[in-house]
Amino acid sequence: MNVLKKLGILGRISVAIALATLLLAQSATSQTDSPTNSSRGANASTDANSPAAPNSSADAIPPFLDGTFPGDLPTPGEIRCRARAFRPFLGFQFRFLSGYFIEVPVRDLAGPPNELLITVTVRPISVEGREPVSFDREFQTRAIPPQRGAVELSGSLALGEGKYDIQWQLRDRFGRFCSASWTVEAKLSKKDRSIPMVLEPGEVAPSVVFLFRDEISVRGGSADKKLRIKLLVSMDVRRRRQVTIRLWQYSRLIAILRSLSRNPSLIEFSLIAFSLEDQQILYQQDYAHSINFPALGEGLGGLTPATVNFDELGKTKEQEFLASLLAEEVGDDNKADAYVFVGSDIRVGKKIPKETLAPLTDAGAPVFYLNSTRHPWRGMLGNAVKTLNGTEYKIRRPREVGEAVEQMVEGLRPRPRPKAD
Repeated sequence: MNVLKKLGILGRISVAIALATLLLAQSATSQTDSPTNSSRGANASTDANSPAAPNSSADAIPPFLDGTFPGDLPTPGEIRCRARAFRPFLGFQFRFLSGYFIEVPVRDLAGPPNELLITVTVRPISVEGREPVSFDREFQTRAIPPQRGAVELSGSLALGEGKYDIQWQLRDRFGRFCSASWTVEAKLSKKDRSIPMVLEPGEVAPSVVFLFRDEISVRGGSADKKLRIKLLVSMDVRRRRQVTIRLWQYSRLIAILRSLSRNPSLIEFSLIAFSLEDQQILYQQDYAHSINFPALGEGLGGLTPATVNFDELGKTKEQEFLASLLAEEVGDDNKADAYVFVGSDIRVGKKIPKETLAPLTDAGAPVFYLNSTRHPWRGMLGNAVKTLNGTEYKIRRPREVGEAVEQMVEGLRPRPRPKAD
């Protein structure tokens, strides 16, 4: 199992069946790119990732079964814990992510309803002038019987390049504690040196990131050419329908769009976000100097994972939807210097008939596909772009985002436009 898959299950609580109701107000779960802690001294966050404040009211803490705890109160002192840390890896948000698992025996946490405090302190040791950064998280538990098993707590951090000492500590209200420490190093390979990193060397940040945060566009006047592109963005991130879609699944797609929005030669963007599975347009943006990421994120509310409408049924419904979309958006846009498809290439092997796309093969502007799919097979979008004589860039690693955008823009030229009378 690779690091990404391991981090994708951060926060799993592995306990006996009798402990299924262990966590009361706030579980210790987190997903990739989600913080397990909030910065000490920072303003309290109000989003769903924020830890719940401990409730001091005894009435708010459910008792164990019949209201009593079978045993003496816990004795203060050190308890056992074991740490497993993972080597930092470079993510598509252009920063390093490092994760960890901590296992604590259930017997060591047995006792009445409790309040736990986890503190993670990260100290940069390879960059001078960087102060240690601490993250705290509090949560409550129900009463825990002395049974076999282990509680597994986990989390992740975002790091800039450098070497770090990490100290993890758990304390409860009965004076029990345990700690673990380890050292990690985040280092760019020679091939990744050209990546514009988000975090400075030695910088530490929560791993959570709002993917659809606004992008402030800064346009200088030194660009050799000023180009307008039409973006056709597929928001399908799965090969088959699933119950939920996690935001981190869009990290690669959003990284591509942000790289495009930051290129100084690209001055205007038109954008159409669509879903082949749902056969609908999720968001549209007319030509503007920047991409409206918050509005794009809101457009995801139109997705209906795990739901199939009657109108969507049929072997060729998705091909018909894409063919109709291309007929409306490709070819008739005199402003576009390029048509750029972005997103995953689902529906492997499916094609739109060539005769359907034949009128669009001379679109008046080149066609590109920035393909964020991991698998090597060509799907419906890839086949359509091939029929339109387009160029496809497969993006598997973070460094390939910038490389693909630079290569695409380098070969583009402004499209001749009729002068206004």
